[in-house]
Amino acid sequence: MSSSKKYGQLIVVPYSNTWYRIVSPNGVLVNSCDSFLVEDHWLITYGKIEKMESVREKRLFGSKYVLEKVEYVAMNIFDINSTKVIAEEALELKDFYGLNQLVFYDESSTIYSKNDLVVVEKLSNLNYISPNFFSGFQTTESGNLLNLYQLADLKLLISGDFQKYEFHNGLIFGFKDTTQAENEISLFDANGTLLQPSLQFERLLADGRMVLKKDSLHYISDKFGQSLSDYYSFIGDETCGLRAVYNQFTYSYIDDKNYQKIGQDWPLIGRYRATYPSSSRRRNFFEVTFHEVGNLGRSLINRPPVPWDLGNTANPNDILMVAEPDGFYDGMSVVCLYNLNPTRTYSSLTMVASDIDLRYNYIDTFGNLMNKETYLACFKFYNGRAFVKMGEFYYLIDKTGKKIPSFKFDDVEENYPGYYTVKTEFKMGVIGPDFNYVIPLKPDDIRFYDGKYFDSSNTFLFEIPEN
Repeated sequence: MSSSKKYGQLIVVPYSNTWYRIVSPNGVLVNSCDSFLVEDHWLITYGKIEKMESVREKRLFGSKYVLEKVEYVAMNIFDINSTKVIAEEALELKDFYGLNQLVFYDESSTIYSKNDLVVVEKLSNLNYISPNFFSGFQTTESGNLLNLYQLADLKLLISGDFQKYEFHNGLIFGFKDTTQAENEISLFDANGTLLQPSLQFERLLADGRMVLKKDSLHYISDKFGQSLSDYYSFIGDETCGLRAVYNQFTYSYIDDKNYQKIGQDWPLIGRYRATYPSSSRRRNFFEVTFHEVGNLGRSLINRPPVPWDLGNTANPNDILMVAEPDGFYDGMSVVCLYNLNPTRTYSSLTMVASDIDLRYNYIDTFGNLMNKETYLACFKFYNGRAFVKMGEFYYLIDKTGKKIPSFKFDDVEENYPGYYTVKTEFKMGVIGPDFNYVIPLKPDDIRFYDGKYFDSSNTFLFEIPEN
């Protein structure tokens, strides 16, 4: 058996080959422990403790919760110089974010600094916020509060009935209710000073800006919550420096730097789901039989049934939007020309009976129409060109609407941004973003799957390169 060792004012006395006793000048601190560790001026002892816990016990019919003794390895911690008890029956000990603070887990956590000052007691759900902050819930007489602390010195900055904190653009966001799509937040500076007590937050934008909500309308604010834009029913995404904004029955675009409107309003257009051709399709006898037999086979291998096409079971009175902001690509955006009136004011949602009644064109970043054509379909612009449908055929045009020679097809389908399957009467091919053929026209079917093209015999033809 080894001899006794002194650490500061504490003496570790071997009690047996596997037990130790911790003694101070004033008497015995720990009668027996399994092992010990000295870290800086702390002496940490390890020993087993028993606790009564509710344990789920399986039975022949169901289960039942019963109380059982559960054994843990617990720690007692002492200051070797003052012999002061730092912590008793701690269940876990670890560095706290590498800043020489330690956490002791039981039903909650207590954080100690290395100078033995108990800084934070009885926290739960500790959460790292940023390199400078962490949070934790603390139960007080006022309720369950979420506290925010500085990591460097464990200083309490904020305490309130928040659900979480986030750190963005030098500011602290305190979220009241994270279950809602639009959260109520309070804004604080990095020192915990309250800047804005109550904002309806929707999302962050670039450069520290936010989309906020007030009285059911949305607006863009600076990082401090001050309004920058007008108020809208909804604020969309930015493309080519322009942001889509919605009013009740129309949409338009604003400059994302000065928030000035460009061009005119365009109607939002919808149609009832029942007018969509596939939703009115009826199942015939063979379809029903095939579907039911398939589900019977799935049941035999314990697989869930496959529901019938949702398009046939959806509410036929649901409204599907068929004309909304398309965004700008290569400086051009598709707009729908259906039901335009001179004032561009609408008292209700514009409805259309069928998609085939719609006509399209493009606007540039100043809001000007490209030309006076009414296209049956318009694709996005890439590298100064886009496919449009005029009459029975698809053509490739430039930004003035001029047709590019030798690009006339019966059908065009965009499989991936900038990649198109094109079809003539007897041939198919694939055109890439530079509008050259990556697969020449050939008398065969071409299929697209997972970024790859195959012919009718599943022979690999071409793979879209990674960006």
